[in-house]
Amino acid sequence: MHDESREWVTVIEAVSASGNVLPPMLINKKEAHYMGWYAALRKGDRATFSYSKKGWTDHELGVDWLEKNFEPATVERYVLQSY
Repeated sequence: MHDESREWVTVIEAVSASGNVLPPMLINKKEAHYMGWYAALRKGDRATFSYSKKGWTDHELGVDWLEKNFEPATVERYVLQSY
């Protein structure tokens, strides 16, 4: 049961050419974090959550996804193997 309200959620996601799924970032339309976002997470889930006033991505959130999700998921696999 829900209150019939709908709000936009932006998801930044990526899959590599080799089929590896990178952790997504979910961007909610809020002005602060809401603990309910984390209620369905289970141990081992790697998604990150953020928020923006309109619920859309921007330069700062894109860089945040690159630093917190993309780089940790790819640096060991692609950079360290080349040495």
